[in-house]
Amino acid sequence: MKPLYTLIPSAAIITTAILCGISLKSEAATLGDSTVFTKIPTPPGFPEGIAVSGDRVYVCGPATFGNFQQSSVLAYSLSGTLVQQYPIQNQNLAQPHALAGCTFNEKDILYAVDTQQGIIRFNVNQLGMQEVYAAALPDLPTCSSVPAGTPCSPTAIDRPPLPNDIRFDNNGYAYLSDSFQATIWRIPPGGGQPQIWFQNPLLDIDFGVNGIGIDAKTNELYFALTLDSFGQGSIYKLPLLDQPTGDNLTLFHQYSPGLAPDGIAFGESGKLYVALAGSNQISVLQPDGTESARYSGPAIDPNNPNQPLIWANPANIAFNDKTRSLLVTNHATLFPNPEPLFGVIEVFVDDEAAKVPEPSLVSGLLLTSLVAFSFRKKFTGNG
Repeated sequence: MKPLYTLIPSAAIITTAILCGISLKSEAATLGDSTVFTKIPTPPGFPEGIAVSGDRVYVCGPATFGNFQQSSVLAYSLSGTLVQQYPIQNQNLAQPHALAGCTFNEKDILYAVDTQQGIIRFNVNQLGMQEVYAAALPDLPTCSSVPAGTPCSPTAIDRPPLPNDIRFDNNGYAYLSDSFQATIWRIPPGGGQPQIWFQNPLLDIDFGVNGIGIDAKTNELYFALTLDSFGQGSIYKLPLLDQPTGDNLTLFHQYSPGLAPDGIAFGESGKLYVALAGSNQISVLQPDGTESARYSGPAIDPNNPNQPLIWANPANIAFNDKTRSLLVTNHATLFPNPEPLFGVIEVFVDDEAAKVPEPSLVSGLLLTSLVAFSFRKKFTGNG
């Protein structure tokens, strides 16, 4: 990909804007313009998951194996200032571990994908209080090696699980992508053991199910398949049925080789925003599946205007509704010197996060009660 350095304003223009009291963000009024929201320190580095709640942005990582450090969630203000760090508890640092996707369901309750322990849940307002919401994924045998009816993976070879991204539907079910076992798992409201929700040999590719997004307006789950043997990636969708089959699977968009779709997120406009980790871009898909825009870096760094930050393997996407922008993790896992590239990039798209319909009164009260009881039992010993 040819870097779009011609899009960077000259240092003289930037300096003049600063001297005249014009903010750089107000200058970034063109769709696709990007700035550095924050740099991510090392450790943890390799930022992957990102989620927004109120006036805080939460970044999860590191999403890399071969590290011996404790995973963490970093909390930032909407201005990009680090305000809190949440180390993930009880990890065996001598064994493979990583922190991948993260999301909110109830207010202030963050769910993070720990590849070693399972889904970790904690209240961001209560430091030190963490619990395993759902167990770690099992290593499934290949379906060809076990009797019919045995839980298995429809893969040609035996591969370990790779839990990746997580999203909730409006009924409190969580959906978890498994990139190596050709599986999407579902976790019941209140947590517990993940259950196989959807499998298909079509998902058995070099790097399979990755980013997940839920369209609450159509009650459908969208997911990215990142990389097949031809280097192609795609976006598929499924209706949120109890037991979807291959007949329910619909191709939404096919990408050309080398783009590697990763994290995805719906805007209130109905557009689907896709992080292209291979080409270091953001793709914008319309509700009919056609691509209407492709955004590229580098991102202007307000703290160092002469040193823009290249987009480096963008991984996951959240929204800053106040600036009508995307917040994108710069994962940089495929770059030879990644440390200076770790960060979060803000990309102006003139859109907001898709609004999730309010659950029914009964289901809402039930879910709230489950969460409150679980935390009370976990941390006070009552019940």
